[in-house]
Amino acid sequence: MVDFNVSEAQSSDLAYQSPEVVKQRLRTLHAMAINAGDRVINIGCGTGLSLREIAIAVGPKGKAIGLDPSQDMLDIAAKRGSDLPQASVQIGTLETFGSTSGTYNAASLVQP
Repeated sequence: MVDFNVSEAQSSDLAYQSPEVVKQRLRTLHAMAINAGDRVINIGCGTGLSLREIAIAVGPKGKAIGLDPSQDMLDIAAKRGSDLPQASVQIGTLETFGSTSGTYNAASLVQP
């Protein structure tokens, strides 16, 4: 597992906004076929770029949860989605998140 500090998280955030990664994010979002009201988990959400798009897609009646082991990444993700109450972040990995966290309509796990 890669550990990120604040500087590395900010650098990654800039890299994740390159045209190639933006295209990948849009392809993934389209492939997930998210509907309004869905519950979606974004595993390894990083700085929340995909999480924000997922939260918009699920709408106010849905739920978009971002999961990442780096608090510095989650701090950026939380700020990015602060205007979307259906978006939330949680520190951890899929293993620590556990199977008792409910059911989801879709899950995203993408590494650019």
